[in-house]
Amino acid sequence: MESINVAGPPSGGLETLRALRWLVDPQKVLPNVSIERSDLESDNALVEDLYILAPGVGLIGEIQIGAPGQGLPDHVESVSLDPEYRDMGYGTAAYLAAIARSVDCGRDLRSDPRGTTDVARRVWQGLGRVLPIDGLDGPCRPDVFFAQVNYVVRSQAVREMLAGQAVLHTQARVDI
Repeated sequence: MESINVAGPPSGGLETLRALRWLVDPQKVLPNVSIERSDLESDNALVEDLYILAPGVGLIGEIQIGAPGQGLPDHVESVSLDPEYRDMGYGTAAYLAAIARSVDCGRDLRSDPRGTTDVARRVWQGLGRVLPIDGLDGPCRPDVFFAQVNYVVRSQAVREMLAGQAVLHTQARVDI
């Protein structure tokens, strides 16, 4: 059984992603992915292009995060997977990696304010069964920048949840 940092909440980076995966995917059915900054020169300073990479495979898609660290709310602008990697959990794993990245930066992550596709909606709703995601009961108004977004992952709420899980996990290991 994979465990998270039992001394306290995850300290960031890969550990945050592992802790999120431990909560969201206890059966370990989601594929492993990482997201890394693209080497492509972007013509839009408000969008960060990231590669979605799978171990042993390499590049399988791209994810765009809008407004990263620009004083505006981060949001998933798009997720694009190569067709042969769709409907296999890679998209969900990429969203999880994006959430971990935002949590590590202390920023909330929102769905695309221009609209959410049916596939993205299913991913957000699936993650919302375990993670604290606002908007599962209808659109929310998170800030003055966007009139409406469908989903918001609050980074502080995720940190608190992971810290609580680390304590519970520690207690469970001690009780055994």
